[in-house]
Amino acid sequence: MSKKESQLEEKKRRRIDIEEKKKDEENLSYENEKEIKELLEFMDEAEYSEHEFLKSDLLEALHEPFSFEIYQKEAQRRQEKIQKGLEILRQSESYERQVEELLKKRELKQKSIDEGERRIAQLEDLLVQVENEWKEKLYAWNFGNEEFKLPREFVNQLSLFAVNYNEESDFSIVRQQVGDEWINYKSQLEDEKRQIEEQIHQLKSEQKEVQIQLREWEKNKEPEPIRSEAVLQNRKYLRQNRIPYKEFYKLVEFEEGTSESERNQLEEALLEMGILDALVIDEKYKNQVLKSVEGCKDQYLFVKGEKLLEKIIYNRENRTLIAANGSYQLGLLYGTITNTYKAKFIGVQAREEHRRAQIKCCKEELYRLEQAISSLEISYEQLKSRQELLKKEYEAFPTDVDLKQAFSMLQEKLREDTNLREDYRKIEEEFLLVNEKLKAVKKEVLELADRLYLTCNYKVFVEAEKSMREYIQNFYRLQSAHNVYLQRFIHLNDLTEQLENLDIDMDEILYDIRNTERVIGKASKEFESVKQQLQLTDYEQIKERLNFCMNWLRDYPKKLQTCVQERTQAIEQIKLLQAELAKKEELIQSLELKAKELKAAYEAEEVLGYVELPEEIKANYKKVRSHLSGECQLLSKETIVQNLNNVYFENRGYLNDYQLTFVAEEERWAIYARYQGVKISFGELLLHLDEDIYELQQLLKDGDRELFEDILSNTISRKIRAKINASISWVNKMNGLMQAMNTSSGLKLSLRWRSKTAENENQLDTKDLVELLKKDYRSMKETEASRLSAHFRSKVEEARRVANDSGETISFYQVMKETLDYRKWFEFRLYSQKSGERQKELTNSVFGTFSGGEKAMAMYIPLFSAVVAKYAAGRKDAPRLISLDEAFAGVDNKNIRDMFRLMTEFGFDFIINSQVLWGDCDTLDALAIYQLLRPENAKFVTVMPYVWNGKIKEMMEDERAIEKRAAELL
Repeated sequence: MSKKESQLEEKKRRRIDIEEKKKDEENLSYENEKEIKELLEFMDEAEYSEHEFLKSDLLEALHEPFSFEIYQKEAQRRQEKIQKGLEILRQSESYERQVEELLKKRELKQKSIDEGERRIAQLEDLLVQVENEWKEKLYAWNFGNEEFKLPREFVNQLSLFAVNYNEESDFSIVRQQVGDEWINYKSQLEDEKRQIEEQIHQLKSEQKEVQIQLREWEKNKEPEPIRSEAVLQNRKYLRQNRIPYKEFYKLVEFEEGTSESERNQLEEALLEMGILDALVIDEKYKNQVLKSVEGCKDQYLFVKGEKLLEKIIYNRENRTLIAANGSYQLGLLYGTITNTYKAKFIGVQAREEHRRAQIKCCKEELYRLEQAISSLEISYEQLKSRQELLKKEYEAFPTDVDLKQAFSMLQEKLREDTNLREDYRKIEEEFLLVNEKLKAVKKEVLELADRLYLTCNYKVFVEAEKSMREYIQNFYRLQSAHNVYLQRFIHLNDLTEQLENLDIDMDEILYDIRNTERVIGKASKEFESVKQQLQLTDYEQIKERLNFCMNWLRDYPKKLQTCVQERTQAIEQIKLLQAELAKKEELIQSLELKAKELKAAYEAEEVLGYVELPEEIKANYKKVRSHLSGECQLLSKETIVQNLNNVYFENRGYLNDYQLTFVAEEERWAIYARYQGVKISFGELLLHLDEDIYELQQLLKDGDRELFEDILSNTISRKIRAKINASISWVNKMNGLMQAMNTSSGLKLSLRWRSKTAENENQLDTKDLVELLKKDYRSMKETEASRLSAHFRSKVEEARRVANDSGETISFYQVMKETLDYRKWFEFRLYSQKSGERQKELTNSVFGTFSGGEKAMAMYIPLFSAVVAKYAAGRKDAPRLISLDEAFAGVDNKNIRDMFRLMTEFGFDFIINSQVLWGDCDTLDALAIYQLLRPENAKFVTVMPYVWNGKIKEMMEDERAIEKRAAELL
């Protein structure tokens, strides 16, 4: 009975629990359904057309299993297309960056080519100039030569070397030609020199002979007739054989009273007869003497002591005689004399006079020879000097060093130009290739965007991808929520069924309880009866013991089962722990091995120097990890590679000179570069670049210092002062012109050029800067020079900082151009004044108070004044041209009249156009007007010419009529 009651109570509690659960499930199911609908509404924001189908289908079959697979695949396909479009757009942006980079490189190359062309033109002009200078040097050299004078035709031929100078020109050929001429000139001088040497040698030989003769004559030697070698040999023979002899001329003497002519004739006749030097020998030696001896000859007179001369002169028997006129007979032989001979052998006095005469003659001959030798030696020295001068003049022949250098510079520039053009061609080809790729990916992404009904824009695709990603995430949430909803729906059905079953069970239990109550009532009565009978026994003790045994028997199987389960679980736990321990030991070994490998990798990586670490933490890996976690914790390998690629492509143009190469070493990429022809790692390249940057910074500082010194030394300051003074003069001219203008509104305009104030403490006010620049650097104080130098240094640093902040590359020339642009040291202020009012600065608010005509005047008058002031620097006959588009739009007729008057007073030659303005104002003396007609949007324009003569507008037939009319008006 109690069991049934307890069952009933349990059923009631379960029913209450199930009802509560059902209520909770209904609430949760409602929330779940609400969540589904909210997700569907939120997913509407994705603007995904397929979603409407999903939404309607799902809501129609919300309580039924729903197939999400088709919609999921479709959404994923759209997401993939969007991601593909994003990838293409990223690629497009990469291509655009490459195109932009290539355009910049192409522009730089084009600038280099243009600069190279200008430099080539300069070098070509320089080469022509050097060629002309070489020709001038050649002609000047030949003209200035004293010895090495080349023929004009030959010099003209040599000048062709410069005219036709090219890479095949060989100066050695020209030098050889000139050398050949020099050798000819040198040979001529050598011949002359050799001839003089021979003459000197001959004269010196003659001098020695004369000196010998002189010494012999001075030793009291009597004169002797000229004898042959055979005669001398014969007389030697006679002396050896002790045959006495005497020369005939020594044995005779002229009688006193014999005239000189008779003496001369007689001695000459004796000489011609061979008697004068004949040997006079005693007749007893006749036979001995007349014996013929080889190599000897002579003439003899054999006597016995008679007067030989008389015997010879008057010996008619032997037919030997000498006549008074000097003719002679020698046997059958007759002869005459020259009558020019002077007696010198017969007689002691004659021989003495002859000796003295010979001494005198020898001395005179020696003097003559000395003078001749001296003259020849002077000529010889002159020839040597001429040779030296010839050599110097030959060595002074103009070299081709300048020609070769100019031509080499031109060739080098031409080669550089060729390389630049080749680089330009490669860049152009790469540009066209990348541009074609860019066009292709743009076309592809446009087609993809059309299919996706999206605008072809990176941000749109990013938003679409984000929206689609959120859509798919919500799709999965929707799918999960629907599954939960179905489970809750099924659970609700189960709970309802359980409630129904509980109600049936409770009805059955109530029925059983009623039956049991009836049985219990009947049994109770029987129990009471039995109990009364048992009270007479130890029933209570037996009952307690029996209850204890029953309880122990009832609990024992459970305890035994519990112990068995605990033992089994303990055994299994031991096995699991033992297996886990083995795994942990293996893991420890693998981790220790990995730790060694990572330590070696870390040490190797640290040696590479790619990452700079503080020295104090290099040995502590945890500190290194903590140090790097801030930068690397949120970066994946793919992100790092992508960032590296982006940085590489952005800076690839700057790194081309270092020929970067990527080498796969095991599982990592190593970057190598070439620096000054040597292959080095990327880390070493960074160190070298840092050193180069430091050196360049030092050079820039040195360049800044030199430039500042140049500025301080008045080289540049004079130019700046001149430009500032010219600008001030220009402003004064403009003010003068504007003040002189007479406008109908009484509006006066003026311009002020104000100095700017310093931007920081290291810079100077413009006023102070100009005052310092006006001073002479030599008289400038050290503090003033330091302030000026600090000002320009601050300006340079500021210009560089601005360029670096903007990511631009700026050259030193641009920095200095920016720094020394004096126009930025000042600012213009325009002032206006109306009649009866004070002068005001023409600000936007003041300008807004002007009428339309005054506004036009305020805009045009400064412009006209500036143009007039600028044109004032030109010649008087220079045209003052201006052109205006939509001239004087918004200006009333009265002010338009003033505008034309101003242009006339300024002497402008103007070309203007307007839709409504004709220009027929009385302030213009003459004006050519052309009306352009284009009826009904025709493809042609009709020109109607007019001439305004200051009073009326006349229509002209054609251009010639206008020119004729203009000539009449002018």
